[in-house]
Amino acid sequence: MSRLKVSLYSSARNLQYQTSIAARVFVVLTLVALISLPAKGQNGVLPLGSSIPQLSTEVSLADGSTTRLGDHVGSEATVIVFWSNKCPWCTKIESRLATLVSSIKDSGVTVILINSNDPDTFPAEAGSANVDVAARLGVTYIADTSASLKSAFGAARAPHFFVFDQNQSLAYLGSLDDSPGDADNVQSTYVSDAIAAIRSGNTVAVTETKAFGCMIKPKRK
Repeated sequence: MSRLKVSLYSSARNLQYQTSIAARVFVVLTLVALISLPAKGQNGVLPLGSSIPQLSTEVSLADGSTTRLGDHVGSEATVIVFWSNKCPWCTKIESRLATLVSSIKDSGVTVILINSNDPDTFPAEAGSANVDVAARLGVTYIADTSASLKSAFGAARAPHFFVFDQNQSLAYLGSLDDSPGDADNVQSTYVSDAIAAIRSGNTVAVTETKAFGCMIKPKRK
């Protein structure tokens, strides 16, 4: 009888030990997973100083071909804009964005548009509409149908600008300028100013502003 008690006690202790080890392994793996995720700032948006996420991830361009985000990074700066073809806020600033793109042509600064809206629910946010916008603005246009880039950047609205420096570090995020609804009232050109500061080696004066735009509506999972 005593041997049976000893055996049961030993088995219980062994089970407790194995459970403890398993729990510790689970905690370690969870911490590793959390550390590997991109840090998120206020409201879940990518914080200043962060690197461009998912550079090696394969993405689809407006014309249906595939590429990697990292293949379109500029040597001087990279401007990533979450965009919508139908949002009035995007329509209001499109001509200003076109002017910006033209002004930095061949300067080592690239502009990349990303559309994370559900293309099935909103056909105007995909296909030929994206091709037209890409051609009209002269930019790379990515169709983020899985919304993985939206999640990585923490973007909730379009338009939303993210400006990265030569080291691919986030230096500015927010609106194009201080008057999204009226080009005639623009006093501060945040994105242009950030690009100029980065290229001249100066500190970006205004690093974050509120993004005015339409809610991004990704495909439901």
